[in-house]
Amino acid sequence: MHTPADAPRWATKADADGTGYLPMLRQPVLVLAGPAELLRAAHTRALERSLTPVKGARMHP
Repeated sequence: MHTPADAPRWATKADADGTGYLPMLRQPVLVLAGPAELLRAAHTRALERSLTPVKGARMHP
């Protein structure tokens, strides 16, 4: 098992086990899964609370 101190040189981030990762995104990503009706309700509530969707984000049919 690797430690954060010996993560690969190409890795700019390492988790607690030392697994190295390249940076892909600047902010955390939350992926919601569930029945379409539940996701639509969550989306509607978010919009009612004036939350704005990320540009390019979409609900898949």
